[in-house]
Amino acid sequence: MPRDGRGDDFVDRFAECLGSGPSASYMVRVQNPIVLDERSEPQPDITLVKRANHADRHPLTSC
Repeated sequence: MPRDGRGDDFVDRFAECLGSGPSASYMVRVQNPIVLDERSEPQPDITLVKRANHADRHPLTSC
């Protein structure tokens, strides 16, 4: 689905509301993949994931 400026702005503002800084036990990920199973890696607008280093792999579960 094509993205537009209004939708992107909403996602950014919503993510900003959910974020609670680097001391939180979760991270807000915006439009990044999450692994549901070996054949499914959707890219939701907003995902809350356990705080971790996700540089080497996508998160496996959401909070």
